Amino acid sequence: MITFIVLDTLGYTLNFLTNFSLVLTLGIAIDTTIVIIEAAAEKMKLGYNPKTAALFAVKDFKNSVIA
Repeated sequence: MITFIVLDTLGYTLNFLTNFSLVLTLGIAIDTTIVIIEAAAEKMKLGYNPKTAALFAVKDFKNSVIA
């Protein structure tokens, strides 16, 4: 939503490039979330509680996600 407000404020219109950029960014965000959730689920299978499992999952994949 912030992107649409900024584009409107700056006077830019939505075109193929901006729409593709928004879709690409959304895809990356969703993919990152899926990776973390899957890793946390695996940690929970090992017996960790959900909060600890999520923290370990983020710790394990932080470099990959940031890259």
